[in-house]
Amino acid sequence: MSARLDEQVHPVCLEPLTPVHIGSGETMDPMSYIMREEENGVFLYTVDLESWVEDQTNPRELAEFFQDRTLPEIRGHLADRIDPDVYGLSSARVVSRDVFEKYRSNLQDTKSANQLLIDDPLRNPRNGALFIPGSSVKGAIRTAIIDYLDQECGLGLQWKKPGRDMNKALEGVFGPPNKRNTFQDLKMGDFEAKMDQARVFTAREVRRNQRDTAATPKNDCLTTPALCTEQDPPRLYSTVTLGRVFGEEHPGIIQVKCQGRTYRWDLLQLLQQCTSFYQSRYWREKERFYKKEHLRDTDRALEPVDETLARLAPDEMLLRLGHYSHVECVTISNNSPKGKKNRKGYPVFGTTRTLAHGIYPFGWVKLRLCDWEEYERARREKQDQDSRILRARERARDEIRQKKLEKARRQEEQRRREREEEERRRQREQELAAMSEEERLVVFVEQGEAIDNQVDELYFRLEQLGEDLRVRAARAIKGRWQQQTKKWSGKLSPKQRQKVDVIQSILGED
Repeated sequence: MSARLDEQVHPVCLEPLTPVHIGSGETMDPMSYIMREEENGVFLYTVDLESWVEDQTNPRELAEFFQDRTLPEIRGHLADRIDPDVYGLSSARVVSRDVFEKYRSNLQDTKSANQLLIDDPLRNPRNGALFIPGSSVKGAIRTAIIDYLDQECGLGLQWKKPGRDMNKALEGVFGPPNKRNTFQDLKMGDFEAKMDQARVFTAREVRRNQRDTAATPKNDCLTTPALCTEQDPPRLYSTVTLGRVFGEEHPGIIQVKCQGRTYRWDLLQLLQQCTSFYQSRYWREKERFYKKEHLRDTDRALEPVDETLARLAPDEMLLRLGHYSHVECVTISNNSPKGKKNRKGYPVFGTTRTLAHGIYPFGWVKLRLCDWEEYERARREKQDQDSRILRARERARDEIRQKKLEKARRQEEQRRREREEEERRRQREQELAAMSEEERLVVFVEQGEAIDNQVDELYFRLEQLGEDLRVRAARAIKGRWQQQTKKWSGKLSPKQRQKVDVIQSILGED
């Protein structure tokens, strides 16, 4: 019979119990991020450097700065000048203060060799929101199923070499990946967080034996918030599809035939199978590592996780995802990397853990079934929050663009006025060059450019000028003297009175 889609597609909620980092394979440096200490904490902002450069009003000066300065100086310049409210692509709260202190002390230090690298998580390229890919969740489920079948059917995977031999053995059970494969019947969507929900942690390696002090350095990284670090951790939503959509007898299951027996899992059975696999590993790790005296802080930090696992419902499961999940959780029980073995021949797993902030284990999550109403409500809330952030960012960018356009208009207007003034100056020079010396002198007095000696000189040349030019000159001299004290009116000297009478006579004034 044909499958009913509504029987196969289920909404699910993923709740990070500890920080989860699923890397993109890229690292960020201070050319792509800045950090700021604000009233409510320290934040890392990934920035749109290209847009910031495009919006600069003096690109030539910026290019010269980039060419002449050292990389630490350029980093410091960007950290001081870039406005994250305008050019920030996403933000993340910096939980580990050490990250910020290292950034601040090494940012402009020309002698520092610290590149200040931070491992970037998988993100939605459109809005910068981190997400947990469905393929990671599906891979974690697949590991638990393979482990169960290896122990039930004696697949002998412990004797298989990683690579071709291992893949061939698994294809014999599940089918080849490019044809009909059991896990093609399990489809998991991506779990995208709300924008600006990431956290920044150090990643520190600790040893089970406190006497061993050497540790492999790790980059700081961006993670999800988590139950053990926040009072209100985020919830990420997606859907899971179980079974073939068309033409299947058992639409809501996955099944596999192994050594003459058929194994089937519906969704609840799948959840319980995974919980059995991962819960045993959680408690084993906690007992082997976090009960040690020097790791008691981790033991205490995991108390909310312990309480969650103590009351897991049948429609919930425990998984471990992403980077620093450690070998025990990414390999099956009877197969491990080559290394030391104990007296019974069983492998001795790792003696170190990598912890966020040196306290919190990475990668533990709870996945639970939810109803469509919760799923749709969460999706609307995410869309609303993301839209608000994107609109605010766009408004800030629009204001910057408007100011830039206004400045460009003012500069263009200034250049236009300067061109017009230059043209007037050129024309005036041409006109003055075509005038006689007396005409130029009249113009200088008319336009207030002549000094007193030139005004007196023009007065004494009045009799030499033609009628029209003499009247212009007299009018210009009158205007000049009227602006000066004791030159035109009031108590004048006899000599100045005589000059005023001459001007008035030329102008026909009483």
